Amino acid sequence: EAWSSDFESRVSGVNIEGFGIAFIQNGNKLMVAYTKDGEPLDKAKVGELMKNGLTQEKLAKIQKVLASAVEPLLAEYKAKNQEFGQAQKKLAESQPQSAPPPEQKKAAGYVKMLTQFAASNYQIFMGKIDSASEDEGGIKDAPGQSPMDADDFFEASVLSSNRGEKGAPVVWVKNPTLDKVFGKADDNRRTMIIPGVGLVKGGAPGGPTLIGGAIQQAEGGFLVMDFMDVLRAPGLYQALMSAAKTGEASMVESGLQGLMSGKGEAYHVPSKVKIVMIGSPSLRMMVERQDADFALNFQASADFESTLKVSEESVAGYVQFFKKAVMSLARELKQEATNLTQDAMSALVEQGARMAESNRKLTAQFGALYSVVREATYWAHEAGRTEVRREDVDTAMQTRQDRDEVYRQHMLQTYKDNVFVVETTGKKVGQINGLAVMGSFGVPMRITVVPSAAAGSGEIISVDRQAGPSQTGSSFNKALGIVEGFLQNLFAQKRPFPARLSISYEQNYGGIDGDSATSTEIYSILSALSGVAIGQNFAVTGSADQFGNVQAIGGVNHKIEGFYELCKARGLTGDQGIVIPQANVADLQLSAEVVQAVKDGKFHIYAVSHISQGLEILTGVAYSEILSKARANLSAMGKPEAKSKN
Repeated sequence: EAWSSDFESRVSGVNIEGFGIAFIQNGNKLMVAYTKDGEPLDKAKVGELMKNGLTQEKLAKIQKVLASAVEPLLAEYKAKNQEFGQAQKKLAESQPQSAPPPEQKKAAGYVKMLTQFAASNYQIFMGKIDSASEDEGGIKDAPGQSPMDADDFFEASVLSSNRGEKGAPVVWVKNPTLDKVFGKADDNRRTMIIPGVGLVKGGAPGGPTLIGGAIQQAEGGFLVMDFMDVLRAPGLYQALMSAAKTGEASMVESGLQGLMSGKGEAYHVPSKVKIVMIGSPSLRMMVERQDADFALNFQASADFESTLKVSEESVAGYVQFFKKAVMSLARELKQEATNLTQDAMSALVEQGARMAESNRKLTAQFGALYSVVREATYWAHEAGRTEVRREDVDTAMQTRQDRDEVYRQHMLQTYKDNVFVVETTGKKVGQINGLAVMGSFGVPMRITVVPSAAAGSGEIISVDRQAGPSQTGSSFNKALGIVEGFLQNLFAQKRPFPARLSISYEQNYGGIDGDSATSTEIYSILSALSGVAIGQNFAVTGSADQFGNVQAIGGVNHKIEGFYELCKARGLTGDQGIVIPQANVADLQLSAEVVQAVKDGKFHIYAVSHISQGLEILTGVAYSEILSKARANLSAMGKPEAKSKN
């Protein structure tokens, strides 16, 4: 570098009345050019100088002087060039030799084969090949086919191009198929007409055309698909597992058809792509159990939160989402720009909290929210308005409920007609109203307990479980064990529990599972053992542990609203209500009608944290008194609580 810098300065220092020299490298040759004021000297420039007074004699003298300056510089350049070449050769010889990588060998082999083919069949570059040619050498067109040219042999298949893009590509594939993701190979076979034979498929002169898919477009980046869509697409899941394992994306002639028939030739393309599949955790766990390769190939997972904490930031994000949604929908409906009133935004945020079943969180399922915004926007445009109001959101939600109304009203009518017997007034011993969720609404269920003296140690008998092993689930069966543990802890510390308790979920004609009625069963058992009646104007939900602590359950809003609907249909008495776990208070996001009924004192919601609190609300009797009566009755059955002598 030092010599080059010095050499260039000496070359540029040659100056005879503004004339100089320049060395120009042209491949392996070094050319010398004359310059005038630093610009190349061509015939036009010389002619212009002659017009301005430069004589031929003077130009010849200048050229002679410049030539004498060039000779030593040129000799020096050649000597240095030879010296540098030898030094570079020695340096290369001193470096350890490494074998070329397989890809380089393949590429070199392909180029060699390509040049040999081109040399042997030079005539394809001389125009279209005529099938009637007399020349017997090289490749000739087959009879019946259109003439071939060089493009048929040497046209390259561009699998993907990210030219102009920045960063790693992210390719999202909707409704993926094997061909859409992996591409396919078109065999390019052409139909020939051969006299006396007919139509015949001929081989393509340049081989198959490879048509790239999404996995080639995502090379070096990310390929994103819906997991369920992948599983539904024939052959796609297996192909993805193979690509993840081998690092090669296989393209098959005729795509899925060639793969299924086993006749399509496969072409393997090296692939470095991160495959991202979006699906539910349950779907992932199911596939992991069925396919060990899945867990091996997909070792990283990220679970998205289904809810957002209510905060200034999350509510602001909600509002922005709603605004963009109504603007997008207005364009889709070809309507004027639509705005959201504050009341409408409040109603949508409330709906987000209701979907999350919480008054402290908002749902992150924006697809479900978008459908609500869509319907509300529709009703606003139907009313001839360019703004969405709360009434439009309410209409959207009401119409959704109306679509389920036939079944819901049918169920409600069966309760009103006492087809399903559930009492909402009066008091009963050993009978209580439990709650369940069917679809999107809650329904009450009558639970009864009948106690009797046991011949030996007592037990709890579930009529539903005895009906068959498929009638009750594991959570339900575990809940019965918890109830038994609670009773043992309360009444059988010194003597065996002497009662046989028969529990029945009346008019249950299907399977039953879950532990949300654990506290309900305990209430009805203590009522049956003590003889203290439970108010039928109440319904109860809540899990519990063996110490009587009431625990959270799911679907609390649907359960409350379901019992409220039944009480309203029969006539609200002002003392009806529901007992829920204290832990579910944060989940309350009730309809405006139920909220108003509670405010007006027509309906009541009681939150409890222990069995003792709930039982006193249900019976109006002190918990200690109920236990005392229960012990007395149990003593009469088998005296399990006889006093020990001091």
